[in-house]
Amino acid sequence: MNQMGFPWINIPMFADFDEPQVFVGRPQELAVRSDLRALSATLEQIVQQAHERSRGAQEPQRDIGDGGAASVQREEAHVLVSALNHFFRGATAAGLPTLLILDDFDELAVTAGTSLARRARTLHGLLSELSQLTPTCLVLSLRSEFMNETLLRQFRRIFLPPLPRSAAPELLLRWAAMQDPPLAPEAVSRLQALGERFLQRFAPDDPVVVPFRFLQLVAWLANNYLIYNLGDADESQMIWRYFGGKYPLDTVRALRQILRLMPAEHVSLCASASPVDAMPYRGLSGHELYTLERAGLLRGAAAADPDDPRLVIDPLIAYLHIASSPHAPG
Repeated sequence: MNQMGFPWINIPMFADFDEPQVFVGRPQELAVRSDLRALSATLEQIVQQAHERSRGAQEPQRDIGDGGAASVQREEAHVLVSALNHFFRGATAAGLPTLLILDDFDELAVTAGTSLARRARTLHGLLSELSQLTPTCLVLSLRSEFMNETLLRQFRRIFLPPLPRSAAPELLLRWAAMQDPPLAPEAVSRLQALGERFLQRFAPDDPVVVPFRFLQLVAWLANNYLIYNLGDADESQMIWRYFGGKYPLDTVRALRQILRLMPAEHVSLCASASPVDAMPYRGLSGHELYTLERAGLLRGAAAADPDDPRLVIDPLIAYLHIASSPHAPG
């Protein structure tokens, strides 16, 4: 346990696949100890598989941007993220915040070789999995030369404001084209149809598509559609499944409370990540507020202005509100 009270998990990302380090003090629940042992076993298995591939490789640099190796790496990332999130949910349920440090994160790209295009493809394939991590706090360690050579020279920061409902199909089309490999047209059509289900009760010009959150929801549901047998589920059941799969029980309970308190006129504002008056939400308990803030589902409108009483509520809560209500948003 570190000085901030976090169970400490440090996962180095070295090219030579050093053994992972896991440090934990005294967990408050036996379940956390059990989850930690399972997580450690998963980490050891992944590292062992990586060592075996490394010993069997004939060439010094493997093109992990190619289909076969990239697929294996994404599969291992999925297994790792699932194991970590299981531990994080247990720690959160025990009242323990978690800190995850991915040290030398740039080494994931360096193993792809010197080609900037291969490095970008490698990170692109892995980030779709790693972006699902749910610790209380996540820290990435990147070397400055990597930032300059691999990131800043190739990309520029673009701020995407909330988009109108009518832009959702194009957003999904562009996102699908950026996958490695790009998604087939029929898969894109299914994603667009799925996304439209959550937007159909908004007006076409309503700016209710916050790109990151919208894509995260649609991609998660598409990936887990068969796993959770969502074929007969309505939109409300799908979103509850999403929240239930990503957040602990106390967060889900707090979500139910904020849904009960949200007035109809806040739904469209919430969907566009616009600030709303905090007065209707005074019924939230201190624990519920803390839980929602910790999960990143609720925050103050202006972090630099503690006197601003407004709140910004996660857009997916607006989707859930409208899916659960027989009435259109106000």
